Amino acid sequence: MITEFGKYLRHLRIDRGEILKDMATFLDVSTSFLSAVETGKKSVPLDWVDRIADHYELSGSEKMELMDLADQTTKVIKLNLQNSKNKQREAALVFARAFDTMPDDLADKILQIVQNSSGR
Repeated sequence: MITEFGKYLRHLRIDRGEILKDMATFLDVSTSFLSAVETGKKSVPLDWVDRIADHYELSGSEKMELMDLADQTTKVIKLNLQNSKNKQREAALVFARAFDTMPDDLADKILQIVQNSSGR
């Protein structure tokens, strides 16, 4: 089933008179890979949001929407802790261990704290 991210990409293509192959060529991937990303079978590559936003001249709000839709399809997150301070490393690991059992109200509080501190 197509994801909201995939629907957004299809809408972009249709509005610009493009077919799947056109976008796949621009992204330098096969049409089957692009289709798999649209249906959620493959993860959205990290650089796609910026590349698509630039190529299709998306506004800031459109880019944010695309980023949010890409985030919704994310199944696995990898963190590079190589240059992290001990406290940041500890926070990331504790968060990861508690993630699956975290109650929604706690997740909401953490989300608010992080969004407020990052200005998002």
